[in-house]
Amino acid sequence: MTTTPQLFINGKLCRGLKSVHGGGMYTKIVSGATHSGRFLGNLISEEIMLEISPFRDKETLDEWICSSWKTEARRDCSIMVTDLSNSNVLSSMEFSNVVMAQTIIPTLDVSSEAPGLFTLKLQPESTRFGKKPPRATTPAQPQKPAVPADPLWKVRDFRLEIKDIDASKVTRVESFTILRPITHPDVVSGSSALPRMAVGRLQFPNLRISMPLGDVQPFISWFDESLVRGMYKGKDAKLFFLKPDRKEFAHIDLFNLGICRTSFGQTTVNGETPQVQFELYYERMEYAVP
Repeated sequence: MTTTPQLFINGKLCRGLKSVHGGGMYTKIVSGATHSGRFLGNLISEEIMLEISPFRDKETLDEWICSSWKTEARRDCSIMVTDLSNSNVLSSMEFSNVVMAQTIIPTLDVSSEAPGLFTLKLQPESTRFGKKPPRATTPAQPQKPAVPADPLWKVRDFRLEIKDIDASKVTRVESFTILRPITHPDVVSGSSALPRMAVGRLQFPNLRISMPLGDVQPFISWFDESLVRGMYKGKDAKLFFLKPDRKEFAHIDLFNLGICRTSFGQTTVNGETPQVQFELYYERMEYAVP
């Protein structure tokens, strides 16, 4: 029997799901504040980790990523496991009030042929097992091993553009994670109400980029101007995710970008060309789909 997972976001089928991990429930053991002993806390839903091929559904996944990088943007999700031979639903899980806790962008590398997958870590407030499939606005058809109508993204297909800086020689962008911390309060069981999640402030990482040693002069000049001579001026930038024809799938806007570190001779491409790595920081980023 061949099975496949399917993801629904607010009742709409989201294509491109490759794997699912987690999604269970557990309870903490809580020590009493006024009485001796240990007690069961309320149920807590485990994090769900998805690997998914991006840029397949603008109105579901892409829109959720866009909004979650600006606001908390909770959603309801369902995941079903379906038997491909007869389309029967073997199991299903429903997640309510889901926060996108982490968006992990893979390493971008012009020398790689690897398919591009985003890793999403989702934190639901509550979980239910064994419910019926959602009433989807897109019919819930099992995924078939056929070539999709839209081209799939590969990690080699990217382009970094920085205002007033030639970034066309960038060969690699290290994986980075957009994080929204989630914590659960310790609540002693005794009511049917689940404890609300404490959702932290969105955190954006620095970017680490690499390029051949012979092409670094624009960045060395920028580094010297900003950090040695103290003439810092933030720049806006865009990181594009590209189709095979070099047209845009989506992009990330980087606001008030600056340079803060350089490392010489730390990396190579295929053991040949020496690469120089630069670290860039910025005030915020936004995800955009045309």
